[in-house]
Amino acid sequence: MHNGKMGIAIILVLLNFVVISSCVTEPESGVAEPESGLLISVGTGAAPPGSDNIPVNVVLDNTDPVKGLQMTICDKGNYLTCTGCDPSARASDFTCQSNELANGCATVILLSLSGALIDVGDGPLLSINYDVADDAPSAQCIDLTSVDPKVSDENKSFLDATVEQGEFCIE
Repeated sequence: MHNGKMGIAIILVLLNFVVISSCVTEPESGVAEPESGLLISVGTGAAPPGSDNIPVNVVLDNTDPVKGLQMTICDKGNYLTCTGCDPSARASDFTCQSNELANGCATVILLSLSGALIDVGDGPLLSINYDVADDAPSAQCIDLTSVDPKVSDENKSFLDATVEQGEFCIE
């Protein structure tokens, strides 16, 4: 690894199901997209200022098998810092990676290195862990907004997703 570039190249190769790669197939012009029945719900969290590793669940309700997911979740005010993510039992064969961005957002990627799929169903998919800033305003709830989620099916095609936003209340 030289200056972290080798690690990034390996991750990009493994993530061939997201926009990062040209391996993802977009629907052809004029062809109707299949109905996916895919709902991603960002959960809620609550903690006082200065708290560490507070989990917020992300729930997936899907009618098609899912190969992978990438989403960016932003907290208004930038009072939360993503410290990591953990797959749920439903995604036990998957790896979850996160990256805190400078603008109050965090990118979360869920993928299987073995090619496993998330079966049709509903329930918790992963939890995102947050630290709450010491100067976060008490008695205020912060929106957790998902920006441009990408979900792929077993054929590396995008699935249309509806996202329910979450919130984090600072006690």
